Amino acid sequence: IGVEVDFEVTRGADRVPPAFKWLSGIFAVAFIFELLLRVSAQGIRSFWCSPAFMWNTFDTILVLSSVVEILMEILGAGAQTSGGFATMRLIRIVRITRLVRLLRLARVVRFVRALTVLVHSILATLKALVWAMLLLTINIYFFAILFTQTVASHLHAPQTACSAEQDTACATEREVLVMYWGSL
Repeated sequence: IGVEVDFEVTRGADRVPPAFKWLSGIFAVAFIFELLLRVSAQGIRSFWCSPAFMWNTFDTILVLSSVVEILMEILGAGAQTSGGFATMRLIRIVRITRLVRLLRLARVVRFVRALTVLVHSILATLKALVWAMLLLTINIYFFAILFTQTVASHLHAPQTACSAEQDTACATEREVLVMYWGSL
């Protein structure tokens, strides 16, 4: 996904090689096959009523979004040539859902003890992080007020006369001060 997005940004969306679409299709088929195998192994009732039914629902939504994406690309190819901009916009929105596929990696975390400990540690420190960010924001705001007041007092102070060759430098200095510290 990342390589395809980088390719689209650097070379343009219309110059993406078809290999990316083929790879996306292959992965979609693999995900469909994996989901069907799990449903057949667990049975439909157990698949939807097991303790992992939320993950199963998540996987089903991902697989369905992959199928919709492929169908939209197939159907959108004809609409693109006939000026179907709304269809192309819908295809791009559906393509964004591919990023959600990366969340499937979260399932791996519960099997690796070190990753589980790391995730729990990060979640436990989030409260302290929020307060640290608030303190940082207050500090930034405080110094913004301080710099703005200092610049305002400098700009409103009686000016010393600038010589003719320094006149443009004085004007440039005022513009720079106003541009960077003229307001909060």
